[in-house]
Amino acid sequence: MFLQKNADANDFTRSEKSAKKRRGIRFLRLKIGIVNILSCPAQISLHLLFMTTKTGSVILIDDDVDDREMFALVIKGLKIQNEVMSFAECHTALEYLESQALNERPFIILCDINLPIMNGVAFKKKIDENEILRKKNIPFIFLSTAFSKTLLEQVHNYNVQGYFLKGLTLDELRKSIALILEYWSLSKHPDDD
Repeated sequence: MFLQKNADANDFTRSEKSAKKRRGIRFLRLKIGIVNILSCPAQISLHLLFMTTKTGSVILIDDDVDDREMFALVIKGLKIQNEVMSFAECHTALEYLESQALNERPFIILCDINLPIMNGVAFKKKIDENEILRKKNIPFIFLSTAFSKTLLEQVHNYNVQGYFLKGLTLDELRKSIALILEYWSLSKHPDDD
């Protein structure tokens, strides 16, 4: 999921050969790095290792299967007990959220920005247009390889709670995920018990 940056988020292009090679390298780092996550807990925040996370699932939307697997393994390595619901496309994630709207408040939504059919910005807009989902105030975080000042300004118009770069290494991803989940685990919400 390495992208060449053009002026706008929708103008990103992939170099398929390069992307496949880099994904393979990232996945190899994942297989090696997951051992480090599980065997070196001193590098991970103590709060995160021993905290009781808020209820609700972690909603993950990313069209790259390797990235979804890395996220899931990082979350497992951080000993987060919340169910991880992974989606390759925003419209299927939206269908799930709408079907569960009255039953569940997800813990957090982690979403890539460049996705097929419906991009991450359009997905956030759809959530905001749904009164029930909007009132749940689900923390919405973008995790992407894409970055530009214009893109950042665009996403913050939709009241997102954060925009993080995925990073190129498993350790960078782990640090970002740990920081995000720890912050939102400690943050208070009116629906908290």
